[in-house]
Amino acid sequence: MRHPMISHPRSSILAATVLLSLTTSPTALAQSFDLNGGVISESVNRHDPSVFDRAMDHFNHAQYTAALEGFDTYVQTPLLADAPSAEREEPRRLEAEYCAALCAVYLYHKDAVWRIDQFIDQHPESTWVPKLRWELGNYQYRRKKWTKAIDAFNGLTPRHLSKGLRTEFHFKRGHSLFEKSELSEARSDLMKVADDPSASPAFLEAARYYLAHIAYAEDRLTTALTAFEALLVVDAFRNAVPVYIAQILYDLGRNEELIERAPEWLGQNHELRNADALELHKLLGSALFYESRCAEAEPHLEAAWKAADGQQRTPEFSYIVGLCRLNNGHPSTAITALMRSTGGKDQLDQYATHAMGRAYLELNEKPKAQTAFETAASLDHDLELREDALFNQAKLAFETDFNPFNDAIAAFEQYLEEYPNSPRRDEAYGFLLDVYLTTRNHVRALDALDRIQRKSSPRKAGLPEARL
Repeated sequence: MRHPMISHPRSSILAATVLLSLTTSPTALAQSFDLNGGVISESVNRHDPSVFDRAMDHFNHAQYTAALEGFDTYVQTPLLADAPSAEREEPRRLEAEYCAALCAVYLYHKDAVWRIDQFIDQHPESTWVPKLRWELGNYQYRRKKWTKAIDAFNGLTPRHLSKGLRTEFHFKRGHSLFEKSELSEARSDLMKVADDPSASPAFLEAARYYLAHIAYAEDRLTTALTAFEALLVVDAFRNAVPVYIAQILYDLGRNEELIERAPEWLGQNHELRNADALELHKLLGSALFYESRCAEAEPHLEAAWKAADGQQRTPEFSYIVGLCRLNNGHPSTAITALMRSTGGKDQLDQYATHAMGRAYLELNEKPKAQTAFETAASLDHDLELREDALFNQAKLAFETDFNPFNDAIAAFEQYLEEYPNSPRRDEAYGFLLDVYLTTRNHVRALDALDRIQRKSSPRKAGLPEARL
């Protein structure tokens, strides 16, 4: 039997992203930031008892809590009264505000963003402003506040960054845009990373992963497949990309290749996430189903079905599981799954109700089978399937115990009117002959008999009675 080609929703599991430890340490950023602008003093006079110098010493040793306390104390100390002294102190006060903001960022304090915003508002011309915007972007990026990270990165001018930081900038903004599903803009940033031969492997490989994902989301399946295949040899992604490759092979109808490769990914050499492994079982089972290998498909489909919640048991997946159960001789459990595929008045509904009719027949529940075939016959998405459903509905109307004849006559007459040249026309007229003989409507019985092209011996036996 033919089946509708079902594309499993690219759900849940294909939307998940690989979390990467790509954030430079706060200490490294503070001490090696390469931007045009002010420079944090690294030479510390340890014998200088001033609050500022002690705070800077703590800062340079990544003791940010003590440093923050010191810088805040220094900023809150009133300036000296005489103008020359106050003028000399002002640059240090500015640097103390700047370093205090950095400490708050590194400590993830709630007022970190406020401190940076305050500094930028009060000192918009400061050469430290670009550095703080960068730190703000990194802070929001680490917290996965993608929209806020994008806003902060958009405040920077990439050409003012060093080459290394420019690559990191494009990656982090591109990744943030990706997480917000702004794929076109994300692709533009990530391509700059992928095309940079000097990019660090971590950024380069991650950018290629997200670009592959974007190609997949945009239905550029061949491009995506090539990109994901290249990432199979990268340790950071070897366990993340098999489910993507399997989904693409399934979408492209390359079932045999999927069947050949999936067992290796499910083996001990790969450590897939549990959700990815279950999705791979579902795809492998579905591919085997479409290759008419339901016995082999069953363990994979049942593993995925058992772990799936109600939302994951989609009408498409339910149909495949139900029909596989039916083909494997489990009509009762087949009906349980198939019922989840009905009610949509679409092609899947027609296929599912037809299969339910078959399942009820195997259970000898003829009234329910008749109802299921009647529903399938009421839909015309697949005309061949509709013809079979209509014939079975008419046949069951004749065989059921309650009020059989009127329903049977109407059903067979409808079938013969719609399908006058059907290979089953003789069988249909044969049923009508039996109905008319049973109800002693000999005129119609004779008419039905005359319309049978190839008369069997039992049919010929009814000829004398009909003519009499």
